[in-house]
Amino acid sequence: MPRSLLPSAAATLFTLLAACGGDDAGPEPLDTATRDRLCQADCDRLVACEPDRVLAECVASCQGDLAGWVRTDVALDVFDCRAQLACGASDDACVTCSPTDAHQRFETACRANLATCDVNPDSFCAVTITAATQGDAGLVCIITPDVVDELTACIPDGVTCAAATTCLQGVFTQHGIDF
Repeated sequence: MPRSLLPSAAATLFTLLAACGGDDAGPEPLDTATRDRLCQADCDRLVACEPDRVLAECVASCQGDLAGWVRTDVALDVFDCRAQLACGASDDACVTCSPTDAHQRFETACRANLATCDVNPDSFCAVTITAATQGDAGLVCIITPDVVDELTACIPDGVTCAAATTCLQGVFTQHGIDF
């Protein structure tokens, strides 16, 4: 995704969360208890694999990365898949995506209304993640539909590139999204 439209990339977030599924009816934000349980289990596994890693720092980082905007269905799928992996195994097999209607509306608006901006629509506007996805493409899929609707509201017909950039960055900042 172009850096002019998004905050800096968080590579660990991509490996933790690059999956989606479900429809508008179920992908609610990850609740605190589930987030804490998933982060603790994942960090326990990571520390067992990488003894130099500090458990408390891992858990705190994970909790901060997943606060309020990550889809529950995504987190459950990704962390369940990662729990099955051997140390050092690639988590690429955990990467799948089925965007909701909100995600599809974002992609349509993005491709139509940001076509003249400094945006690679195949990366920034994409909302589908597959095993062949490269970089940040499709990561909007992991965001809850309510937040995606806020992003879509940033890119109405006739929006200027500057206005879209400011609005999109504001939504990402407001929700603590850093990818």
